[in-house]
Amino acid sequence: MPDIAPGWLRRENARPGFSLAVPPTNTAANLYLDTVSATCGQVVRVAVSAPEGSYRLRVVRVAWYGGAGGRVVTTSGPFRARRQPDAPGTGHARTPGWFPSASLTVARTWPPGMYLVQLMSGSTAVQAAPLVVLTPGGAHRASLLFIVPAMTWTAYTGFGGRSLYRNWSLQGARAHDDRARTADVARPIEGPGVYAVHRYTTPLVRAAERAGVDIDYVADLDVDRTPSLVSGRAGLVTGSHTEYVTRRIYDTFEAARDRGTNLAFLGGNGFYWQARITRDAALRPVSVTVYRRAAEDPLRVSSPALTTVLWRDAPLSRPEAGLLGAQYSGLGVVVPLVILHAPGWLSWRQGQIVTAGAASEVDAAVPGISPHGVAVLAAGGAAWQGQHVEATITYYAAPSGAAVFDAGSVFAGCSTENSCQAISVPAATRDFWSGTIVHVVRGFAVPRFGATHPAPAQGTIPTYAQLLARYGRAVMGTSIAGGD
Repeated sequence: MPDIAPGWLRRENARPGFSLAVPPTNTAANLYLDTVSATCGQVVRVAVSAPEGSYRLRVVRVAWYGGAGGRVVTTSGPFRARRQPDAPGTGHARTPGWFPSASLTVARTWPPGMYLVQLMSGSTAVQAAPLVVLTPGGAHRASLLFIVPAMTWTAYTGFGGRSLYRNWSLQGARAHDDRARTADVARPIEGPGVYAVHRYTTPLVRAAERAGVDIDYVADLDVDRTPSLVSGRAGLVTGSHTEYVTRRIYDTFEAARDRGTNLAFLGGNGFYWQARITRDAALRPVSVTVYRRAAEDPLRVSSPALTTVLWRDAPLSRPEAGLLGAQYSGLGVVVPLVILHAPGWLSWRQGQIVTAGAASEVDAAVPGISPHGVAVLAAGGAAWQGQHVEATITYYAAPSGAAVFDAGSVFAGCSTENSCQAISVPAATRDFWSGTIVHVVRGFAVPRFGATHPAPAQGTIPTYAQLLARYGRAVMGTSIAGGD
């Protein structure tokens, strides 16, 4: 069993690390794993298709490590790989069905965490696949649980030509209409799927581990299978782009909050679409299904509560702001945030304006839908394609004593290290988000944090027009090309 005695994460992050590079989004060499998550002693099979030659696998744990970002836990011996043919259906987001080229065994020395299995050609990492290493069964549970959004990168990955968003060979409405409705989990991470791993997940993991609080890790697919994984936790942490959740995950988070478990949504555009998971006979996840349009979903009549549409839309009618405190409001923006309330535990300065505090896809509180007593801690807005897009950071304390924080921006994590790529994040904003994430993680490791740290009295939720009237152009954002 790995060293997971209390204080293990501080000890782990005191070890020397090395700087991680983001792999290319398009490469002649590619790989995928036969599982998203694994535990001590489990064998992970790795399928590789690449120009014929010799390769190795390098396994890296993603973490703070004094700012280095990662630590190599093992490097395999050399193995031969070659190009493999794709199975039928690959072009429709199904698995290419490659034969395993190598395997890894999760060693007893690997602590829980987010890992990257890198395909090495010589000394160069030509591609990578994510792996979540779980805490061994029966071991002491950390007070915090980080839920990694594997369904988001499954949805975005366009390997073979289609994702759950579009057909990449077409343009406009035709591209959207000819998208995949079901995407297999066992596929290489490619195209926008790389952003979901390296722009959103890995920077946030590094930022969270900087807090020095012990954290266990699971994938969202694990919570769907075994909701009891969240039991006994002081807090749940997720983001930066937990866009897809199943009904079981949504219910699990809601029930955890109502039992007093703190919820930290350290991103934006979370809990947006309902998804369904298909599993094999051993209950391993095979695929993620999202129709987006109720009329297309064959379960809309027999099981309307499982219809894969927006959570806020019928027949679900469960707007995500009722859980998160805010919900997706728009994309393609860079928004300065003005600090309206500065709770002492966050070490903010009231009236401070955070340049580029929210960007790309953002959330906003919704009067009448956000929970009673929600506080908009910070807010701003921008115009995008003729529409006003508002962005907020929200916090509320549930009747159970649970604290709920929504960062309101998919760029919260990558802003800590200026790795968002689409924008350049000022140093002061990097410091703001680094400090905020550390304070939230440390605070939410305390059970029922909201019972002793109530939300500031808000009154009415300010509109963007009211913010402009009070603060002027200082809170007026800009637009960027598209969104994620």
